Amino acid sequence: MSDMLSTQARKATEFARDEAVRLCHDYIGTEHLLLGLIKQNESKVIDALNATDIVIDDLRTSIEEVVSPSSGDTMTMGQIPLTHRSKKALEVAGQEARTMKSELIEPEHIFLALLKDKEGVACQILSMYAYDYKDAYEAITGIQSPEPRGERVEFPIAESVIKLFAKAREEATRLGNSMIGITHFVLAIIQMPNDPAFEIIQVARVNFEELKTALENLVSVDDNHEFRTDLKNRKVRMFIPEEKPDPKYTKMVGGIMINAYRVARNRKYTEINTTSLLLAILENTTLHSTRLLNRHGLNFELATQQVMAAKLRK
Repeated sequence: MSDMLSTQARKATEFARDEAVRLCHDYIGTEHLLLGLIKQNESKVIDALNATDIVIDDLRTSIEEVVSPSSGDTMTMGQIPLTHRSKKALEVAGQEARTMKSELIEPEHIFLALLKDKEGVACQILSMYAYDYKDAYEAITGIQSPEPRGERVEFPIAESVIKLFAKAREEATRLGNSMIGITHFVLAIIQMPNDPAFEIIQVARVNFEELKTALENLVSVDDNHEFRTDLKNRKVRMFIPEEKPDPKYTKMVGGIMINAYRVARNRKYTEINTTSLLLAILENTTLHSTRLLNRHGLNFELATQQVMAAKLRK
């Protein structure tokens, strides 16, 4: 596979290794490959991201916040192995190259491959910016993506989600935060005892007071470091039920709402509801809020089982 890499693609993988060393990691994950790709100032990857007004420095910071440097004085020597996902990404990049009739794997083929792995860290981070494979493919090739886009505009948002947005805004204001992020939404959910999303969290038998305190402590290291969502972005805007001057929503909110839409469609819901929103949060394991919920006993698998059980009881 390495002999198929173009000079530019090979340089990107070298940058990925450098990023792993800099972050004191003993592996090269999809997040390092993404860092390596955006380290090249001139490439189709940069052009594709710029086409949607994503600020590269913002993206780089978001990646570094999610995959923070290892603690301690870790030293990395010799060859650093690729993770299974990174190896798979390079294999898929080869398929992308062949599909686009290229003899060599270019950086853009690696980028497209990263976006196809929806469980990979790189793809999950990009989803926070409401950026997906279709966006990249169309920007790189100039033609419509072969993957169906779907009718997102006509998909309604449940009244419970609108109430959740209002409650999240209250939480951000109460805590003196300048932006509304995912943590505020989780804080809002655990204060809505009659909501189905609350009942899902309740299954994990968490101590709600302890969880509330932990979430409030998390706000200072989580959402204040996220970047503002661009409500002029039509794809994001259609999923934000309100827009007020302050506080503003973070990019993660826009990305999670789009993922909540996907969850709702896959589960054949008639609208984006609080259940689909919570599942979208739990599905993205790069979020600090999700990691905190995991530590308190709630994960995506358990939540999914609860949703299925509730459906059977009806």
